Amino acid sequence: KHASDNTVASYMRDLRQYASYLGSEGIDVLDADQDVVSGYMNSMKANGKSAATISRALASIKSLYIFAVQNREIEENPIHNIKIDKAEKKLQQILTGKEVELLLQQPKVTEMKGCRDKAMLETLYATGMRVAELVGLDVADVTFGNRTVKVTGKGDKQRVMPFGAPADKALRDWLEY
Repeated sequence: KHASDNTVASYMRDLRQYASYLGSEGIDVLDADQDVVSGYMNSMKANGKSAATISRALASIKSLYIFAVQNREIEENPIHNIKIDKAEKKLQQILTGKEVELLLQQPKVTEMKGCRDKAMLETLYATGMRVAELVGLDVADVTFGNRTVKVTGKGDKQRVMPFGAPADKALRDWLEY
C-alpha cells in the first residue's frame, strides 16, 4: 500500500491487539467471523476507545482479511458488512495572535535545545508544514538566499515553501549554535 512508517506501526499495533483479543477468546484469526469481529469492536467501545480508534482498528483488520482472501487463506472477508460509528470530525483550534506570540517566546535561546525549539516553532509558523515534514528536513533543503525550504510531504510529494525573516534568523542562530 506504500503506507508511511507511522501508518504501518499503527496497523501492526491494531492487529496485535486484535490477535490478543482472539487468543483470549480461543479463536484463530482465520476462523473469525462477522460476529467475532463485531464483538471485538464492541469490547473496544466498552473499554472507552474513541470512534476514531475503533475506525482505524477496523480498517487495519479489514486490510488483513482482504490480504487473506487475495492469498486464498480464507474464502470470504468476514467483515465486509460491519458498520461502525463515524469518527467525530473535530474543528481545528486556531491560536490568537497573542497566543502565537507567547508560544514563539517560550524557548530559552540561551541553550542549544532552546535555539532548536525556536527554529522549529518559527519554521512551522512561517510555512504551515506538518511536524513530520519538519523533522524530515535536512540543512540542504533550506535555501537562505531566497528564504525557501524544500519539503517532502505525504506520498513523497515535494514542494517549495517560503519563510520570513523571523524563521530565517531562528534557523541561522540554531545552525550557528
